[in-house]
Amino acid sequence: MSKVARPSRLSSAIARFDARPPQARGVHAAMPVSSTTSARASRASWRQFTPRTRALIAVGLLLVAVLATALVVRAGLQSQPRLSGTDGIFPSDDVVTLRVDQTACQAVRTPAGTGAIEVPISGDPGDGGLRASVIGADGRTLAVSRRDTRRGGWARFEFASPTRDAPGSQVCIQNLSATPRVLLRGSATATGMSLDGAVEPGGITMQFLRPGSESLFAMLPVVAERIGLVRELLGGWPRALLIVALTLAGIALSVLLLSGRVRRRLALACAAVAVLNALAFGLLTPVFQIPDEPAHVSYVQDLAVKHTAPRAGEAPVLSEDLNVMLALSSIGAINFNPFGRPPWDPKIADAAEAPLYTDPPPSERNAGSYVNVADYPPLYYLTMVPAYAVTHALGGTTLGAITVMRFVSAFYAGLAVLALFALLAELFPGRRRLVVALTVICAYQPVFVWISGGVNPDGALIALGATMF
Repeated sequence: MSKVARPSRLSSAIARFDARPPQARGVHAAMPVSSTTSARASRASWRQFTPRTRALIAVGLLLVAVLATALVVRAGLQSQPRLSGTDGIFPSDDVVTLRVDQTACQAVRTPAGTGAIEVPISGDPGDGGLRASVIGADGRTLAVSRRDTRRGGWARFEFASPTRDAPGSQVCIQNLSATPRVLLRGSATATGMSLDGAVEPGGITMQFLRPGSESLFAMLPVVAERIGLVRELLGGWPRALLIVALTLAGIALSVLLLSGRVRRRLALACAAVAVLNALAFGLLTPVFQIPDEPAHVSYVQDLAVKHTAPRAGEAPVLSEDLNVMLALSSIGAINFNPFGRPPWDPKIADAAEAPLYTDPPPSERNAGSYVNVADYPPLYYLTMVPAYAVTHALGGTTLGAITVMRFVSAFYAGLAVLALFALLAELFPGRRRLVVALTVICAYQPVFVWISGGVNPDGALIALGATMF
């Protein structure tokens, strides 16, 4: 006699919640699994309040919504100076002393369209005591600021017209005051600074601002363009629109789930919320800003290009194209540095990205391995190899492949939430709304969906752990 396959605990738990109101015998027939029954119970609970109490609750919720909307609109309409970039140097030290008529310069590429530059200072020469100028690579003066003003502990230098892009330029600060010494702040470990033409150790912190003041609402198109920089695939403002669409789709599906409008395939619907959130995080997060993503992309690259996993004992290096991507991502200037910014000027971003498209392009073949991941099992990385290979076969680079691999990795979030739903269904049999609510909350856990939206095996590990339970 043939054996009948028994369903797994995960599929059985999910099936019980997806079943229609049972007519069968036994305990399951008495379980209140029907969403219609739950909705009726909710309406009955609401009707037990007096009309006056219901009215007060409704008015209170309306006032909260109006207040929240007013605060958002007020914040969005408030105009203030907006950054166009920084030089990425954290102001941890007094790096240079400017005496009367001395000039300190910092090698930095000023973003096009900069209307003002700010530099942190110690000591107070008074307003108008300092002046800034932008010097081109050929030594010509490209722009001269008005005398400085103060904004907190920063000296602010405004230009009569926005600066233009100038590769190889430097910004120079001259002390024109009667104050015998002014200290400029920066980092003693940075580079690029000079004093009266002589190279000095350290670097001066500078932040660049757009002309005038702008509201947050007015900056939305600019922010959308910035999100799409250094991407190759789905670049520019369409990426920002896709992020918004995925986020709104997740919210709409969550509302339908929590309100009881979705009555079938609840587990898959909850998993879809997690996938949508992970996809949105993957599109939003800049390249290599997922923990250890360069190492994990290197592992995938070794499997796709060398057809072997990284091995202990090899030279601990990255391939040429990954080193180019590390440079263009500005990861060294951004990580653990609140003053660090990626390239926001499209021309600077394009210049940083250009080495990926040279002839011949930088090699994908790693002469060694990223040995820190040599002892990791290859299963997760093997699931990323098709995305990597297809992107390159269609003429893309590893930069574009990261977006595709993040798309694939996002589905591990759905698998984890699917398993979590099954676990909660066993813990709370018959309590559909509670199971759905807890699962949806987990589908919005920020670190979970952020990690799952990147090239990182932790997303698969979370899914595996959830499935084992």
